[in-house]
Parts: sequence; C-alpha cells; structure tokens
Amino acid sequence: MQKSSKILLVDDSKVSRQMLSFTLMEIGFNNVLQASDAEEALDLLEEEEVDAIITDLHMGKMNGMDMIKTLRDAPRFKGKPIFLLTGEDSEDVKRVARHSGATFILNKSDSVDKFKKVLSHYLER
Repeated sequence: MQKSSKILLVDDSKVSRQMLSFTLMEIGFNNVLQASDAEEALDLLEEEEVDAIITDLHMGKMNGMDMIKTLRDAPRFKGKPIFLLTGEDSEDVKRVARHSGATFILNKSDSVDKFKKVLSHYLER
C-alpha cells in the first residue's frame, strides 16, 4: 500500500471529516486534504494532485454523485479511485453511485479494517 498517497476527503460535516481523517491516519494515510463541500473540492483539485478522493453523498448545492460525474468528465480523473461515502445501504443508491462513476461505495458504519482493505486494494495499483 502506498502510505504516502494523498487523499482528498469531502464532507460537509466537520465532525465526519475529522473522524474519517483520524481513521485514515490510524491506518497509515497521513497526507489527507479536506474540503467542506463539492465546490471547494473542485476548486482544490484545480491546484492539487491527489491519488484518491472520498466524498460524502449528501452535501449542499452539489451532492457526491454529481461531483463524481463532474470529475469523471475530466480526463485526469477517468481512472482515479473515487469512493462514495454514505450512511445509506439501499441497492438504488449503490446502483446510481456505480452509474455515476464511483469506484467503490463505503458505508459510514464500515469498520476501520474494511476502509484499510478497500483503500489498500485501489491504491496499490
């Protein structure tokens, strides 16, 4: 696993960003950028190169799926791992997320071990 990977974490909840950032650091990812919404993330990505993006589903003006669609339209994000983070577990959300271009759907209740396993799998490439 590339522990030096730079990960962008996008969530409109400061508490959720802090908790997930802590989880990422706990499993060895210390280079974590944060954005409080999709618009801030898109602006940040104009200037920063990241190895992966984790975005919440439900946010203000632009939700996580719309952000993923926007990113997938840009050539530099075609093969980039983009994970959708949600508290929902419905098959409809999973289907739409995959159709939007999400690499993997992470549930907010997933264990630290699952986060580690998923991120390791996609960032080892």
